[in-house]
Amino acid sequence: MTLKDDTYYVQGVLDRDKRIIAKTITLIESSLAQHQKVARRVINHLLPHTGKAVRLGISGVPGAGKSTFIESLGTLLVAKSHRVAVLAVDPSSKRSGGSVLADKTRMEKLSVAENAFIRPSPSGGTLGGVARKTRETMLVCEAAGYDVRRCRG
Repeated sequence: MTLKDDTYYVQGVLDRDKRIIAKTITLIESSLAQHQKVARRVINHLLPHTGKAVRLGISGVPGAGKSTFIESLGTLLVAKSHRVAVLAVDPSSKRSGGSVLADKTRMEKLSVAENAFIRPSPSGGTLGGVARKTRETMLVCEAAGYDVRRCRG
């Protein structure tokens, strides 16, 4: 990942550019010290643009229907002019370190909706249905104007 200046990330998030939102989340999730330094500054710039969203956490055993429920609710909310962000946190594979489940493929309608953003992230071994940087990722989504966020663990 090529590191950009703070303004690139902040302005991209505020402009609701999904590609830059994704890059900003990747920056935040990075463990590199130089990335964390920039990420902290970006979050500080975005904080004044947060605090206006509904947050909903959904968890359950595999196969319980979490993704099906999220797609149904998310599609309904998008149809009612809401902007929906889904932060899907799944168990990590010990072999690859990546997310085991492919949430975007299970939420076909929602993943192509203009006012929806789905970000799968591996838990990285973190317990409790959230990843290490879920809180910061939620702030990025709020600053980007997503007014309903679901964290799925």
